[in-house]
Amino acid sequence: MNYAAALLAVTLSMVLAQVASAAEMKAILVFGDSLSDGFMLKRSEAYPALLAKKLHAAGLNFQVINASAAGGTTEGGLERLPAHLKHRIDIFILELGINDAFRGLSVDQIQHNLQQIIDRVKARNPNVGIWENVP
Repeated sequence: MNYAAALLAVTLSMVLAQVASAAEMKAILVFGDSLSDGFMLKRSEAYPALLAKKLHAAGLNFQVINASAAGGTTEGGLERLPAHLKHRIDIFILELGINDAFRGLSVDQIQHNLQQIIDRVKARNPNVGIWENVP
């Protein structure tokens, strides 16, 4: 397991312990690029699918929605986001930015776009827990 995956697992376990107290199903939205989409893997082998399996095996009532797109950018994320804001989000995992960097977008613009995504998610879901994994 690489460092980022281990850090994600520890952080999510802390967040999940707080959120999982209610009996109703909670929603985790994974919003990323090819790394979350499962680059060079079957989608069922990507970390969002593995997370869903682990949560289910632990008896936790979570639905993991993988809204990632290979080649995804922060600008593309802003365009894709409205469709996902129609549904409740309890935990939001944001993993965008590296493709912007590869394309030469400034760090300031990447940060601005990421903050807009976060602000829009929080505006619609004020109690959302956010995990941000950016370059």
